[in-house]
Amino acid sequence: MAKEEKKKEEELEVITAIYKVNLHCKECGSKIKKHLMITQGVQSVEIEIEKGEVRAKGKIEPLKILKLIEKKSKKKVELISPKVKPKEITTMDKKPKEIKDCDDFGTAAHKHPV
Repeated sequence: MAKEEKKKEEELEVITAIYKVNLHCKECGSKIKKHLMITQGVQSVEIEIEKGEVRAKGKIEPLKILKLIEKKSKKKVELISPKVKPKEITTMDKKPKEIKDCDDFGTAAHKHPV
């Protein structure tokens, strides 16, 4: 198992991720920076309040950092760079329940999933 963890670390290269977020004061920026700096893999964080940008540099997963910024800022965050490959985006699609055909209509014990 240690080999898998080491391999995953090697896969993550040092990148700079840029996020767009509506920051209205320095305190909000400082709060986000504090939380990002203690996040594993993050090497540096720059906040530009005027532009509404947060730059995080390090061996990071851009989507995890995005979720953290959203959680701490309680605002919608947009990943500007790097563009994430579609297979990296995780979606929570629910498949509709399958309704099976049968000849038992009208019996009290017969129920279809809704």
